Amino acid sequence: MESNAFKNKLEQFRLHYKNTYGIEMDDETLYFFIRVNEMQIAITKRIDDIARMRPHNRSEYFFYGLGIATKWLIIISAASFLIFLILRII
Repeated sequence: MESNAFKNKLEQFRLHYKNTYGIEMDDETLYFFIRVNEMQIAITKRIDDIARMRPHNRSEYFFYGLGIATKWLIIISAASFLIFLILRII
């Protein structure tokens, strides 16, 4: 059974789309839009709750950049080594 809050929200969406776009939508489509809106709000709250890590001084920033560069250095060197082995076999 539908609650009064859901019915009110459904009527608000129906009125909004009718006034703004001149479209009368069925309940299933409006339910989809309401659920997507609720999920977007929930995801935004979760993203806002994630703590952001910011370097406090230059050395932390340097080591962070060094870690990122080291990852790419390993990937590029492994790829070049594999290409070298493939070309050597051919």
